[in-house]
Amino acid sequence: MANNTVLPGTGEAIRDIDRSGVKTQVFIQDIGGTGTESLVTQDNPMPSLLKGEKAGYYPSYDGPDSAGITSALIDPSGNLLTRGAVLTDEGTFRANFANSSLAVSIGSATFTNGSDLVVVSLNSTIDVHMGDYVKLDADAEAAWGQISSINSPTEIQLVANYAGTGGTGASSRALVKPITANGATISVASGQLTLTSGVTSGALANVERLVDTAPIVVRGRVSVSQRIANQTTVFGLEEESVTPRWFARFLFDGTVNTTIKCQTGRNPTTAPSVSEIQETVITLPPLVTSAQSNDLRVEMLTEKVNFLTNGLLVATHDKVIPSQHDELAAVCYIANSAAVTTTSVVVDYLTGKNHNKLEIGVMSDTEQIVASQAPAQTFAYSLAGVIAINAVLMVIDCSQIRNLSVQCDAMGTTGVVTAQWSNTPAFTSASTATLFSEAGGVVTTFNSAAFRTTPVRAKYFRLVMTTATTGGTTTINVVGFQNDAPIYVGTQPVSMSTNTPTLAAGTNAVGDVGIQFRANATGAATIKHIVSAASTNATNTKASAGRLVGWSFVNTTASLQYVKLHNTAGTPTAGAGVVQTIAIPANGVNNMPIGGGGIGFATGIAFTIVTGSADADATATTAGAVIGDLFYA
Repeated sequence: MANNTVLPGTGEAIRDIDRSGVKTQVFIQDIGGTGTESLVTQDNPMPSLLKGEKAGYYPSYDGPDSAGITSALIDPSGNLLTRGAVLTDEGTFRANFANSSLAVSIGSATFTNGSDLVVVSLNSTIDVHMGDYVKLDADAEAAWGQISSINSPTEIQLVANYAGTGGTGASSRALVKPITANGATISVASGQLTLTSGVTSGALANVERLVDTAPIVVRGRVSVSQRIANQTTVFGLEEESVTPRWFARFLFDGTVNTTIKCQTGRNPTTAPSVSEIQETVITLPPLVTSAQSNDLRVEMLTEKVNFLTNGLLVATHDKVIPSQHDELAAVCYIANSAAVTTTSVVVDYLTGKNHNKLEIGVMSDTEQIVASQAPAQTFAYSLAGVIAINAVLMVIDCSQIRNLSVQCDAMGTTGVVTAQWSNTPAFTSASTATLFSEAGGVVTTFNSAAFRTTPVRAKYFRLVMTTATTGGTTTINVVGFQNDAPIYVGTQPVSMSTNTPTLAAGTNAVGDVGIQFRANATGAATIKHIVSAASTNATNTKASAGRLVGWSFVNTTASLQYVKLHNTAGTPTAGAGVVQTIAIPANGVNNMPIGGGGIGFATGIAFTIVTGSADADATATTAGAVIGDLFYA
């Protein structure tokens, strides 16, 4: 069935031909009115229509290896149309390795060698999607073909022509394509994928899935049973090739099980040389080895590659990375380069996220986007049984966190956990963290169920089992927030001469504040009453440091009298060590209140009374010649 649409004023027409669900647009131009037609065609697979549906507004995806670019079209309403892959999440996958095999039955299907079409009967119980791999069960492993599109419930289209023998019979799909050689094996059990190397040189056990070009994120949880010479384990992104020309991957080689290599490389024609590879050797945190299950994540962006282990950013490469046009496959494999002992690589899951992104604004690092508050980040740990001393329970990268909430729901028998800070992931010079309770308590460890918070003090935070558990279950949940939280300390430290100062009622200087005079003698000056004798009256008033705050004297004689003050803790000597002279007029008085804290005497306060003004005078006065008082504190 065909329909012609004439383009006004051009002599051109668009003829739409519907061929079994494939819509072909034929652009027809009458050249010079001669009747000669110039034809350009473009096939666009159309989605199968259910009853009542209108024609699709969205051109379909040509598959992960499509060499062409879908051109802009005109939708049924006459609007310009192009593919918006940002809305589709195409290429994203996750393999949890359920059942006992990578292969899952899709029933009977017909595969034809050299054809990219598969005849099958799909229904709601068959779990098969674009990007998965399918093959006839009777054909060899090399026959696995990736699905480009599902044209209808009875037809699957492959990325490339089927390479197996073909025929009709039991068939299967797999989320990842298995590849084995020279005695290596692949198995699935208990929710885990196991790649077994075998002992032969050239042995290979590999699972891979062709995804797309950057930006892509691939992630998995992987353990390598041993690290030996002449054996390499790889996890990450590579060109789908025996000799990849570009890659962004984690590399496990050599015999040291506490290090991993982060590698990126690219060459347009052959395997990258040493100078075309960027490599960073990272060291896992203390007590962590590659034999344990480690979370690995490769973020292949258009301008850089980020490598993360167990949630920590450990390397960023931007010198040599794959191009944004390089197609990449998510891979995990182990390969022998010589005869070795058998090694097992266990994969808990393998997942890939194809980020078809739509950029809005921000074309420069100097521009900003105001975003809403980021959600809290959750970190969980739970383990039953014995936990060894110094075992690291969790490490948290606090680059985007301002405050941590630590909740211990259960602590194993005898266990004690210590919190630590560090600016390096190795925690070489770790600092003990201070944790606060809601009531204001301050601790650095916990050995039972508890709730604690702490502001972020460094880039990395970790919890360490500083006293081993002998049994029971240890369960800890930590949540990180981007906002600061106030810390209230219940008991404030006080520095005083006694640990528990006592201030008696009625004399409490803190509680007795006002502008009136005090109702008691606390803090008031002391009076020294003086009636002169027939001598120099050498007297010590205070045998320690003090302050003179005033005096009041009367001279009962017809000649001057002098009160001499001495800075001494002992009995003064008339005519020696005089620091101040108070002259009292004949038959007169001398009264002096001293403000501003008084006059300081560093050693003691003492006095003599004489009849001469010179400091060296030692002439005794007469009885009753001077009467008065000294005021001191």
